[in-house]
Amino acid sequence: MVTEGLYDMGNLSAVCRSADALGLGSIHVVKNKETNLQKNYKQSKRSSAGSHKWLDTQIYDTTAECLTAIQQQGYQIVATHLTEDSSVIEVEDVDWTKPTAVVVGNEKEGVSQEFLDAADARIIVPMDGFVDSYNISVAASLIMWEARRLRIEKLGRHGDLNEEEQEILKAVFFLRHKGRNRQYITSLLDRAPPEWQKYKSTRWGDREFINV
Repeated sequence: MVTEGLYDMGNLSAVCRSADALGLGSIHVVKNKETNLQKNYKQSKRSSAGSHKWLDTQIYDTTAECLTAIQQQGYQIVATHLTEDSSVIEVEDVDWTKPTAVVVGNEKEGVSQEFLDAADARIIVPMDGFVDSYNISVAASLIMWEARRLRIEKLGRHGDLNEEEQEILKAVFFLRHKGRNRQYITSLLDRAPPEWQKYKSTRWGDREFINV
């Protein structure tokens, strides 16, 4: 997820909460120059339900900096755009099997023209009622949920990490568990080794076991 210039830090925290709940590992945040992002974000941590600890949050001063970063990382860019333009597609029509950065704009102006011009696709979230738009955090949550659903449907999984990367991420999360990381790691070290580690340099048929 990419949030661009949000005014309401409660919305940003809610997006973070949904991102973590749906298994996204990071969020890219373009600052709004009219707000004190660091101060307000800390004040709204209640809305994030602690998710800020588990997300890799990248913060940028300008749209140009964020755009350059996500392009260099190879993401296709999908921007939300509330318009009747025929080029706009629905969220389910995006190819979510590709690495994708989804941009949601601020509560007043929406996504900037800079991001719209760079976007590989512009999307809308279907609506059947009479209001003209969703709340930013609700729209972001619906998009993330649908992306996750379609990735599982087409790929059989929603994540991209291999087994080694998953183990590294798990170790990082243990270390981020503020106040209890030493206790948790100590408890892991005190546990009995797995069965396959009980034997060292002992050949049994064609297998060799390692003892610790």
